[in-house]
Amino acid sequence: MGKIKKFPIYIRFLHDPFYELDDSMYVPETEILNLNNEWTVKFSRLQIKFDMEVSRKSTTETAHFSGILELKQEGRVIDHISFQHLFRKGTTSALIAIPVKIISSFDITLKGTISIRYENFTTEMSESDELIQHKSWEELSNNFKRLLDPEVSNFSDVSFICGSVTIPAHKNILSARSPVFAAMFTAQMKESIENKVHITDMEVPILRAMLHHTYTGTIESLNIESAGDLLVAADKYQLEDLKRVCCDFLKKNVGVNVLSILNLGRLHDMDLKEHAMNFICRSCDSFAVLEETHEWKTMKEEMPHLAMEVLAALVKAKETKG
Repeated sequence: MGKIKKFPIYIRFLHDPFYELDDSMYVPETEILNLNNEWTVKFSRLQIKFDMEVSRKSTTETAHFSGILELKQEGRVIDHISFQHLFRKGTTSALIAIPVKIISSFDITLKGTISIRYENFTTEMSESDELIQHKSWEELSNNFKRLLDPEVSNFSDVSFICGSVTIPAHKNILSARSPVFAAMFTAQMKESIENKVHITDMEVPILRAMLHHTYTGTIESLNIESAGDLLVAADKYQLEDLKRVCCDFLKKNVGVNVLSILNLGRLHDMDLKEHAMNFICRSCDSFAVLEETHEWKTMKEEMPHLAMEVLAALVKAKETKG
């Protein structure tokens, strides 16, 4: 196990987090913490949730970023929050959604501890060792895949209800893979009491794909649309491996869909947003084509702040080239 650093966290929001700039833009209330010379954390209260943007200067080591926070509203504890994110070598930032719902309040506090564990892997496996490990992992993955088959699955203790479809699942596996499910099943929430999770914000194929990856660590197939939908689901349930797979796929397939990918990155992954923005700047000679797309017209109307960010980046890129 690598070295571990721990940091106490105390954030207090005293004011209403929104003031209106125009008919379509709102600014969240934010607090920025410099944990040390390397790590910076920005908490943003956005409507009824919190986002946490984490950045670091050194990228030479893999780091496990995790924490447990107590949420108080007007002095009363209303939730306990857990989160985790894997910063791989070369990764500089991440946007972590904190899965809580709050009521508008003038006095909200977040208190707890953030832990950072560093791993510096230096030992390389031989080709034969890698093959043995791969076969062992593949067998384990197939064994867990069978747990999702309702005809042979045993000991399921929770069901996902999506439309008319019911999918049996297992709290222990879900909790081990997702801090959101862990919090859901350890607290006295409706899902824990009824042993049912009602899914209303994703289609059945996306839910099945999400559970398939949660159990097996694999994805059977991806396209641009499914990768975007899975990224949203992975971010909601803090399935970091699945987020990485979706983001890597979208980065490799960025093209005329760059504005859609840019917005996905803005909402769910800062590295993906940066990749899309860099793609736009590299392809600025063809921006006139993007300007005529439905996505750009929609962005100007519904997300003028993001459209302005794109234009500012393009101007800067042209000045640098010039």
